[in-house]
Amino acid sequence: MDPFIKTGEKRTLQLICSVLLVSLITIITYQRNVPEPESFKLILKILHFLLTASLLYAVYQGQQWARVLTVILFAIGALVRLYDLSHIGLEWFTTILALVQLLVYAVGIYHLTFSASFVAFQHWQQIGKRRAKP
Repeated sequence: MDPFIKTGEKRTLQLICSVLLVSLITIITYQRNVPEPESFKLILKILHFLLTASLLYAVYQGQQWARVLTVILFAIGALVRLYDLSHIGLEWFTTILALVQLLVYAVGIYHLTFSASFVAFQHWQQIGKRRAKP
């Protein structure tokens, strides 16, 4: 594997881990800060986490539709975080978490849209699948 492609794979895995880690921290923080946790909301958040992980796995596998959908969802997530940050009355931890989420989403948008190493890695993933088919 070309070192440029290897860099794209490494950065993609770093992005996936970052998004999933921030998602887990958000779930834990929400559950900890709610006076009476609702099991239905927890189930929805876990389902959201699993769908996010599945979508990011499809991105890793080189699926073009997953990349486009992920960029759109990251853009929506970044806009929501900007809206959250515009409210002055947030706790300091919530503000930091929103900033981290905004940063991760912005880096994700850049990586999946403009990074040449990701494009090379995605192309390598797609070519590998075509070669594997009989």
